[in-house]
Amino acid sequence: MGSSSLADWCKVLVFNPAGWFDPTSIKHWWVHILDRVFAAMGRKSSRAASSLFILTLWSVWKERNNRIFNRLHRPAPCLISAIKAEASLWGLVDTSGLGALVSGNNDVPWF
Repeated sequence: MGSSSLADWCKVLVFNPAGWFDPTSIKHWWVHILDRVFAAMGRKSSRAASSLFILTLWSVWKERNNRIFNRLHRPAPCLISAIKAEASLWGLVDTSGLGALVSGNNDVPWF
């Protein structure tokens, strides 16, 4: 699985780091990502994509902490699988449309 695995899975190309730019701050980077998602997907789908993006960042942060503090290391494919499983659970209770985004039961465009 390459760095675009998450982007390929949910068909949201903004999640592919290859298209990211060098921001001046985390806030600048986040606003840029959200603007691109909103422009391409509209309000409802962009809320779902934002939820998935936050979940991904949170999962990567937890993995980082596991590696540093617990000396536990998961390969990238395992981390992607964990993100997918967590997204499915979030989708059950989330009203943003995340469930449809991660299940493939939507018409989310590539961008």
